[in-house]
Amino acid sequence: MQVDPIPMKLSLAETWAAALLNAADELAAAADLPEFITAINTNHRLWRMLMEMVPFDGWTMLTRHDADFAVTKTCGHGIGVNDGDVTALVEINQRAARGLVPAVGHHAPAMAHH
Repeated sequence: MQVDPIPMKLSLAETWAAALLNAADELAAAADLPEFITAINTNHRLWRMLMEMVPFDGWTMLTRHDADFAVTKTCGHGIGVNDGDVTALVEINQRAARGLVPAVGHHAPAMAHH
């Protein structure tokens, strides 16, 4: 039996939060090198787009250092990334998602409307 998806509209912040959480899950679950490289590259593209689209002064849940870490640690296809870096990247993604969507965490929405 085929189940049709429930039509749902997400806000931009909810869409970004879902993408960040999905990327965190993929990083945490990567069981082999191809999965890890795919997850790290996906995370890199996600953070590059996010930082280009959202003015950083509108962020309340991360420091600039965290965002820069997320971009720079993921830019080399996983070269030089250790377990501690992966843990930090997962936590940064989760913290960013909580900041974007109050239902995911206790913070207010963190995207400024300029």
